[in-house]
Amino acid sequence: MLLASRNGQGAGGGAARVWHFLEQSDADLTGACPSDGGRAEDGLPAGERPEVMPAELVRQAGEGFTDLPIDYAVDLAADVPVPPAVAGPLRAALATVLHNVRSHAAAGQVVVHADAPPGLGRWEVSVRDDGRGFDQACRPLGFGPRVQVSRALAEVGVESEIRSAPGAGTVVLLRGRPGER
Repeated sequence: MLLASRNGQGAGGGAARVWHFLEQSDADLTGACPSDGGRAEDGLPAGERPEVMPAELVRQAGEGFTDLPIDYAVDLAADVPVPPAVAGPLRAALATVLHNVRSHAAAGQVVVHADAPPGLGRWEVSVRDDGRGFDQACRPLGFGPRVQVSRALAEVGVESEIRSAPGAGTVVLLRGRPGER
C-alpha cells in the first residue's frame, strides 16, 4: 500500500507512522494514559472535572462545522449533567459524527437533538442528516463510527446506535446516564 501526502507525493516514512497510530492502545486513543495518573486533556483528575450538560457538549462539538446546515434542538437536555468522564469522549464522538456527515453525506439538513425524557433516567443525543445514507448490510462501519464513536463511548458506558439506508440519510443515537448533581 502506498500512502500519499497532501500534495500527492509518496509519504515515505508515513506508512510506519500510520501503522503506529493504528496499533495504539485504546488508552492512548481516549486521551487518558496510566502514566498521567488518570488525568485527561484538561489536566484534572476524573473526580475533579466540572459537570457538563449535553446541550453544551453538542454546541461545542459543532463549533468547527459552520459549513454544515446544522439545526440544534438541545434545550430539553439543558439541565441534565453528563458525568465528567463521559464529557470528553462524547464531545469527540459528536465531532466524529459531524465530520462523517461533512465527508460522506452530502446533506441538505442536519438536526442535532438532545433530550432527557423524564422518568427514563437517561439523556439522549441524536444526529440526523438527510444525506445519501448507506446500506448497513453491505457496507461495514468505518474507523470513525466503529472506533471513535461506538467503542470509545462504550468504554465510558454510553450506548450508540447507527441507522442508515441508501437515499434516506443517517441517524446516530447516543444514550447515557446523567451524572450526579
